[in-house]
Amino acid sequence: MKILIKKATIINQGQEPVKRDILIENGKITNIAKSISDDKAKIIESDDLHVSPGWIDIGAQPGQPGYEYRETFLSIGNAARAGGYTSLATFPRNNPPIQSRIEIEYILQLNESLPVHIYPVGAVSQELAGKDLTEMMDMVSIGAIAFSDGRKSPIETSLLTRALEYVIPLGVVIIDFPLDRSFTTEGQIHEGKISASMGLTGIPSVAEDVIVQRDMQLLAYTKGKLHLHAVSSGSSMPFIQKARGENLNVTCDVPAMHLLLEDKDVGDFDSYKKVLPPFRAQKDRKSLIKALKDGIVDHISSIHTPLEIEAKDCEFTYASFGSIGLETAFATANTVLKDVMPVRDIIDKFCFGPARILGLTVPPIEKGGVANLTFFDPGKEWSYNGSQHSLSNNDALVGTKFTGKVIGTFSKGRLLIN
Repeated sequence: MKILIKKATIINQGQEPVKRDILIENGKITNIAKSISDDKAKIIESDDLHVSPGWIDIGAQPGQPGYEYRETFLSIGNAARAGGYTSLATFPRNNPPIQSRIEIEYILQLNESLPVHIYPVGAVSQELAGKDLTEMMDMVSIGAIAFSDGRKSPIETSLLTRALEYVIPLGVVIIDFPLDRSFTTEGQIHEGKISASMGLTGIPSVAEDVIVQRDMQLLAYTKGKLHLHAVSSGSSMPFIQKARGENLNVTCDVPAMHLLLEDKDVGDFDSYKKVLPPFRAQKDRKSLIKALKDGIVDHISSIHTPLEIEAKDCEFTYASFGSIGLETAFATANTVLKDVMPVRDIIDKFCFGPARILGLTVPPIEKGGVANLTFFDPGKEWSYNGSQHSLSNNDALVGTKFTGKVIGTFSKGRLLIN
């Protein structure tokens, strides 16, 4: 099969964007030129077509194994491809957790039949209980790319210290979710004027800030490699920036949804907008945008968390935290950032940034290379009517009007056009 991409702005790492035609044959890029003609090729074009190496998301949570009614690896893969991703580093909060060589092998075997490549993230603690370390070396030897206990609570202090020390010779990263739930176990939304007016217990920004500060101190002590996942508090950013200045090996991501939505958007008790970390105040949202512009943030994540309908269609205080987000992460970020950052810098947070975090090499788009591509139009306006691929519909962004749309992907020798 031949595919001809017409007049696409090519985004490669460390290079100025250039507009070219790209010809793909049998999964390989056979020609890149200002103009290519081929009557037998399938044409891909758009008003402002861009192409980059395939995108990567860190932290999407599949349901399989154990919660297949929420999301299987196939359905999360289809949602990811629709959102422009060709690879996912998925979290281990399953039943059983991804905590041994057996579970890592299970995921890697599934990869052969999935629309995206899954990089398995192993659990830090056995049974995700926060007490004993898992067999990290054994998991790395078979293909685990990182370790995390997912989006529930931060890793306990002594366990995180041991984990950071243990992975140094393994060359992988520990991913921590910096939110101390002990501050308020009944917290529902961000603590502030909105939570007070709604009569809800809040989750203060300091619950995140103290963990970020603690993690930076542990990182300075251990000299390990740490990634902070789903940072939402603007006051956390100075701690990360300071650690970077001290040459500590720390990276971070922010959720795409938190660039667009604030605590006031939950003011109508919409349980579909109940997420963790919570949508913060306007000043936090603006601080996250500034941190992206200043290069403090490495990745924009989807925090894709599928849930059954019963977990959301209930009274707000009883609703579970989480929203799906793979299909809208780029559109959300681009809508917010299009007048703040150039397109190539936005794409860095979806492609090259997460690759750096995970220690992956991103092959450039060049003649003779294997085609692993994402096609998108940053200027295309559209309205989102809900996921067409996820098994769950807990979606905070249904009805949102976006600027920037994924046109499709080419990966694993297969073309997908939205």
